Amino acid sequence: MIDEILENSRAQFPNPPRKEIYFYFPDLYEHLRKIYSSLELPTVIIVHSLNKLCETFKYGNSNYIIYDQYLGQCFNKFNRLIYYEEEREVKAYLCKLLGEEYYLINDINNCIPYLVSYHVNASANFTQLPQDFLVKKNDLIMVQESFVLFHEFAHSLVNQNPNLLAKSKTFLESTESSKIITDILKEKIALDKRDSFLSHFYEEFACDLIALELTYSFYSKKEKFILNHIIEGISLAFLYLRTLIDIKMKATGEYEISSNVFNLFTKFRYNLLRRYYLESALFGEAIENPPQLIELYEKWEEKIDMEIVVFFTDEYRDKLKNIVKKGGPPLTPELARKLLNLAE
Repeated sequence: MIDEILENSRAQFPNPPRKEIYFYFPDLYEHLRKIYSSLELPTVIIVHSLNKLCETFKYGNSNYIIYDQYLGQCFNKFNRLIYYEEEREVKAYLCKLLGEEYYLINDINNCIPYLVSYHVNASANFTQLPQDFLVKKNDLIMVQESFVLFHEFAHSLVNQNPNLLAKSKTFLESTESSKIITDILKEKIALDKRDSFLSHFYEEFACDLIALELTYSFYSKKEKFILNHIIEGISLAFLYLRTLIDIKMKATGEYEISSNVFNLFTKFRYNLLRRYYLESALFGEAIENPPQLIELYEKWEEKIDMEIVVFFTDEYRDKLKNIVKKGGPPLTPELARKLLNLAE
């Protein structure tokens, strides 16, 4: 029954997920079980869909985490883009992602022009990556996918044991800068929505911290993993998830009206994670100077985040639509599925 629900709720690719590449997921599960042995853990199901979501799901008396292989593939591409790809490739890939989101809300007229732009402008050849980065890239993607999975597990843990929320509240109240961040957020939210927003903020930040600690404690015991790469991978995963949410909001029309609060919400969580790297006893002396986290944020902001603001304008969208409508085939769902590799 769960397979039928997923089939109806997700735009799944015809090729099934390559579950063998997640050989390390059972080890993550056991790591989690050792630390939170008294709590019930959801069952992980791996899918391969255009939705690229990792989410908790309850059916009957059973709890599941649905992990999407396509999310990991997006992380993998982002890792290439942020370090080595040119601006044209970045824009092409963002067009692909926006086209996918339009398809998921059944807006075919906007979906196809962005997908066509991607296919026209994307490079046919991969940029040749240095050998040392290829090794690092594999470590980054494992850390990033683990962080996302642990974050979803953390939501399940918090729901079973609300005392875990104290982790975020204690940290937020421990320093003056953290208190300032909370106060600024309060000012930005309408009074009638403030309590629910702050409740959401506390839970998300608690899950960030739990996932960070689980990911770091798991990979820091692995000899081949460089400690700074673990922190770098976690930080980038957080920023990539923000990018995917921004693009989803762009497609639904929520980006412009929600950007101020959401941007602050994400930026503050990132800054708080950075402070946690510096102040938590978990990391010890090895993480006394986190790996260029401010520079990492600025690189992501300049190369990816600002492109969404500057590049994805209404004028550019209308221009694309006019070009495609003039000389192209009818804009049909069948054509969209073909461009998205969803067709059998």
